[in-house]
Amino acid sequence: MTWQRPLHAALNQLIKDFRTKGHQFFSERELHGRFFELARNALGTCKTADGHAIHRLRAEYNSVFRYRRADGYQQRYVSEGMPLSFDFAVLHEHFVTRNDLLTVINKDETRRQSLRALMGQPHLANPAMAAAVEFKMAHRSSSVDVGDGKINKLRQEMIIDARKLAQEQIRFSYLVGFAHGTSLTKRAMESIAHDCATAFGQIWPNGRLCVVLATRDNVYQRFFRRGVDRN
Repeated sequence: MTWQRPLHAALNQLIKDFRTKGHQFFSERELHGRFFELARNALGTCKTADGHAIHRLRAEYNSVFRYRRADGYQQRYVSEGMPLSFDFAVLHEHFVTRNDLLTVINKDETRRQSLRALMGQPHLANPAMAAAVEFKMAHRSSSVDVGDGKINKLRQEMIIDARKLAQEQIRFSYLVGFAHGTSLTKRAMESIAHDCATAFGQIWPNGRLCVVLATRDNVYQRFFRRGVDRN
C-alpha cells in the first residue's frame, strides 16, 4: 500500500485536534500518542523475510549513521557518537520484505554497517526509511500564551531536526511544529519554514521536506524540493 495518503490524513487530524482541543496537549509525548493512534494501523503491515508481520510505522526508530549532538548534527559518524532516533518512521516495504527481523529492528551495529554501505553516495536515499516525522512543541508554563523566547527555541529545535532528517537522506521528511497561544505569527511560521528548508537542503538537496506549523488560529504548510517552495 502507499503510505502518503494515510500519513497525511493522520497529520491533518492531529492538527485539527490541536486547534480545537489544544488544552488537552500538555507535551510532545501526548502529540506522539495521538498521532500513533491515528496512523499505526492505517499505514498497514508487511512481513519480514523470516516471516514476521510488522507495522510499517515505527516510533523512535534509530538512524543508520551515528551523530554527536554537540556539533548540531552537522556530520555523520561511523564509529563515534550515538545513533539518533526519529519520532516516527515509515519503513520501505521492500526493506521489510527483503530483510530479517533483526535487520529491520535496526539496533544491531553490525547490521547497520551494511545499511551504511548502501548510502555511500550523496544522491542515494535511506534504504530503510521511506519517510520520517519529527514533532516539536512550544510549551505553556507560566503563561497561557508562549512568548518570543519559546518561539525562538522552537525555531532552533526544528532547524536541528531538519539537519537530522537530511543527514539520514530520507526521501520524504516531515517537520511539524505546534505552539499554544498567538505568539507564533504567520510571518514567523514562514521564516521558520525557510530556515528549516535551508538547513535541510544544504545537506540533502535530493530530499523532499514538508514543514507544518500550527496554532489554534493558523496553520502554515510548505513543501520544499531541491530548495524550491512547492505549495
